[in-house]
Formats: sequence, C-alpha cells, structure tokens
Amino acid sequence: MLKSSSNVYTSTRRISFFVPSTRLNEFNKRQLQNNASLETFVKNYEEIQQYSAKFETSQHAAKLNSMEQASEFKFKPNVDVLADALNSINFKFLHDTNEKTAVSTLPDNTKNENFLPKIHFLLYDTDIRNLYNLLKCNVNKITSFEGNLSSYEISLIIKRLLYYNDSIGQRLKFVTKNKHYLDEEVDHYVKKLNSFSRAVYQSTKSIFNALSKIELSLYDYENIILFHYQRNYLNKAIELISEVEKKASEHPEQYQLTNTLWAIKMDILSQTNTNFWKIYGETIYKLNSSNKINFKYTYPHHGHNFQTLVKRYEAEKEKNFLPDSTSVLEVMIKGMGKHGDLTALDSFIESNWGIKNDRNGDKGVYFLEHFNIKKRMNGLLWPNENILISILLAYGKNGDLATALEINNLILDKYNCTNFLDASNTINYWILALRCSGLYGDALEKQLLKDVPQNELSDASGTSLLEIKYRLFDSVWQMSEKYVNHFNRDMIKLKIKYASSHELLRGLPKVHCNMTEITYNKMSLNLKVNEAALNSYVRECCLELARRGRFLDASQLIEKFVSSEQIVNELKEMLVEMQEAYARKRVKHDERKRQIIDDDDDFELW
Repeated sequence: MLKSSSNVYTSTRRISFFVPSTRLNEFNKRQLQNNASLETFVKNYEEIQQYSAKFETSQHAAKLNSMEQASEFKFKPNVDVLADALNSINFKFLHDTNEKTAVSTLPDNTKNENFLPKIHFLLYDTDIRNLYNLLKCNVNKITSFEGNLSSYEISLIIKRLLYYNDSIGQRLKFVTKNKHYLDEEVDHYVKKLNSFSRAVYQSTKSIFNALSKIELSLYDYENIILFHYQRNYLNKAIELISEVEKKASEHPEQYQLTNTLWAIKMDILSQTNTNFWKIYGETIYKLNSSNKINFKYTYPHHGHNFQTLVKRYEAEKEKNFLPDSTSVLEVMIKGMGKHGDLTALDSFIESNWGIKNDRNGDKGVYFLEHFNIKKRMNGLLWPNENILISILLAYGKNGDLATALEINNLILDKYNCTNFLDASNTINYWILALRCSGLYGDALEKQLLKDVPQNELSDASGTSLLEIKYRLFDSVWQMSEKYVNHFNRDMIKLKIKYASSHELLRGLPKVHCNMTEITYNKMSLNLKVNEAALNSYVRECCLELARRGRFLDASQLIEKFVSSEQIVNELKEMLVEMQEAYARKRVKHDERKRQIIDDDDDFELW
C-alpha cells in the first residue's frame, strides 16, 4: 500500500472554487438537454447513496460478491489466438476490380436462357460471392425472376445477400477494433475494407431495389428493411415501410406491419433511435448526419408525433392480432422519456415488470410483492439488454439517473435468471451508465459556470460544491463493480476521466490486477494495449498525488505498478518537473505571506 493512501481523500479534481449552498434554489430547473439542476443532481446522488447502502446488505449483492474470483497473472506468449485470426483474414477479395463498376457477364440478347439456370445453380454454391457478382452485374435481368423462381428461392437470394453483407461487416468491425495489431499497412487495410463494405452495400441496395419491382413476401420486406435500418440508412428504411403500409391498405390479406416493422417505424419517426439520442447535450452514439431523417419529413400515411404513433399501433395491434413485443416496448419507453412523461413511464414499467417507483412516499423503487412473474410475464415481454438501455436513456434524459439504475438493478435481480445479460452485454450496459453519470456531471459544471457570477465562485474553505460531480460517478462505479467481474479498457478510460482522486487511488490495485490477469492476456499482442491503459491510469494517479505535493508517494506508486523501465523513467521525469514547479510556487507563496506579515508589522509600528 502507498504511504497513508488509506487516508487520502479528495473528490474534487482541478477545482478551486466554492458555490454557497444559499444559491441552491437558483438551480431549481428542469434538467434536460443542455442544463443540469444542482438540486436534482444532489437528489440523484443521495438516492444512489441510500440505495447502495441497502444493496450492500441484500441477498443479490451477497450472491454477486461470492462470484468474485482472483487469479494470478501467468502470461502465455505462445497463445496468440488474435494474431492467428488476423493473419487468417483473406484480403485478396479487396482487389475485385469490378466492385464499383458492375459489368454484365451476359450479353443483352441472351435474356433468361443462361441467367436463370446460373441463378438456380449459384443459390446453393458455397461461395456467396459468385451469386452476388452475377446479380450485381445483371440487375436489369432480376425482374425475370417473377414466375420463374419460387417465393422460397427469392427469399433465399435475399438471405444469402444479407449473410454476405453481414460477414463483411463483421470482418470490418474485427479489423478496425484490432488494427493496432496489424503491420504498417493497417490504415490501407481499414480504408480499403471500409470502401469495399460501402460498395457492397450500394450494389446490394440496387439488387434489392430491382427485387422490389416483383412481388415479394412480407417476410422479404422485413428482412430488407432490417438490412437498411441496422446499417443506419434510416431514410431508405422508412421509405420501404411506407411502401409496405401502402400495400397493406390495398391488400390487407397479404401485407401488414409486423411488430418489428412497427418498432422500426416508431423508432425513426419519433426520433428515439439511440444513434441520434442525446444525454445532457452530448450524443451517445455517432451517426452520419446524411443518414438521419430530416425534421421536416412528412410521413405519407399519417402524422408522426409520438402520441399518434402509439395510438395507431394500438389500433393495428388489436385489428391484426399482433402479439406483445419487447422491441415495441423499448421504443415506447424511450418515447415517454424523450417527451418528459415520467408519470406515464413509471406506470408503464410497473404494469409490465412489477417495479414501482414511489415518488410521493418514502419507499422509493421496489418490487411489488403481489406481482407474479411467472403468471403475469409473457415470454415475449421478458426484459432484455435493450430494455435496460431504454430505461437508462429515458430516465437519464430527465435528470433521474438514480431511478434508472435502481429499476434496472431490480430487473437484473428478478429477471436475469435466463441470463439475458452475458459478460459482454453487462460491460456494455455499465459503460453506458458510467458515461451518462459522467456527462451529467459535465452538464452540471457547465451550468454552474454559466449562471453563477465569478465573484461568488470561491470560498475561504477552498471546498467546491462540484465535488458532487465526482461522488456521483464514484457511486455508480462502485455499483458496477458488483456486476462486472472484469473491467475493460473503455470502463477504465471513463474512470480516468470522471472519477475522484480518492476513487482513482483506491481502485488502482484492482485495475492493475484486472489488466494483468491471465484471462485478459492470453494473446501476447493484447498485453501491449492493456499495459498502455494501465500506464495511463497510473499516470493520472501520479498527477493527482503530485498536485498535492505527495511526490514520494507518487514515486513509490510508479515503482509498484509500472513494469516498463521506459515508462518508469518517463513518469519520474514528469514528477521531477512538477516537483520543481511546485517548489517555485511554494517559495512565491511563502514570500507573499512574509510580505503580508511585514506590512502588518509596519502598520502596528505606525
């Protein structure tokens, strides 16, 4: 342990002003996009603190704590699974010269004599690229499928093209995520693969456009719409949904909007799609603006405010006997949150999952004892990862992050017996929760600096009211530790950015253990990235100690937790420079203090 590290506590980082508590009432505002109410923020912190105290003594927490296991670091340099996977990727297909310029492989006068037999043969070819290339180069002949191919064969073509696009997308994601493991041509690989992926999408889009000129099944339309929607081409997705709705009005016995299509339609038109969702003025996910729906867009069949969409869905659900669906529920949750209707949202969650939020009493968030999960819960309505994210976004949007976390923890306690959250999904959920708490604190800081006069931002005590910003993140982080057995690098980056100095120092041994654990370093190349993340964490801890003049503790910390001799030397050089600057500052401070004393003495003599 560091010398006296157990006694170190400062929840404020790089802050030197104080906001008097008498000004709290000036911040009693409704917290939404760009502003944060200090009063609401304090309420969130206090609720999380109270919940955490109860959570520590609960059976669920005891069960989670019993699952924690510690393992020693035993590096295996010869097990390079990731390196082998990257080396096995075949990049030869990137040199397809016909990808951007489709050239017909058949003369125009052959029509269907050779085209259709080739299609029949390639439908079952193991190499999907052959089918894709033939269709891409002969889009004008696709209309000949009608009457010559069965509906099953047309559906099979669509499914195989979707699979081909998905395989390229997964390869792109894998290479992009691990590009630092590749050689010096990494940028070329990623750029080429991105370009190829976009070109394949455009060609597949042209094929699907040609297929839409013949009679497709509702199942085919749903797959094609999902293809565009999942790639964030929302304009195309809503255009096809509109086309299906037109067909449904003309041929109701053959077409209707399924729950999946309704979920996509509501998600786009009410702008609850998480890709352009904002929390405290910051986007959660990045999305190319060209793929968004213009706010002036008019849906051809009816209005598209949230209330209208819900009423239309309820009417269609009853008319077409649609089953209940969690995909629709998650959109409704986000919709209620985006429109600030928390009362309706509380009732919605209570009726579906038996979790009540007692806003007027002192019970807080609790599970209804009379709610029989097995009897009341349809399998289709069992909560999942997207439900948790929707609840987090909906309440967080309205400055009620504590309620979101309490509800979601109860859902995990009561409904995760089916393990709908695995290790990866659990980490993704908590990354979003931590990011929301950090952004909430940033919004609070901006609001205070904007609204409080400069001459009222300091106090003789030197304590800052913004310490609550870090304490809230610390509370959420400590809550996440109960669910996440192994932190990943994204979580650690958030902790470096938003945690208090105390939490950074307290968590260093566990972060070190995590980043050097054998299960996290089975691949030798992975060690390099984990070591860099650990060194960044150690560096931030050193900076916090050095700012308080604790240079010896910082030096001991470097020696204990940094293995690279080069990094040790770099950090110690940084400490020497900071120590010199700190000493000069102290000398100036002492000189000013002596000058004040001398001035006072002169005044007494006078």
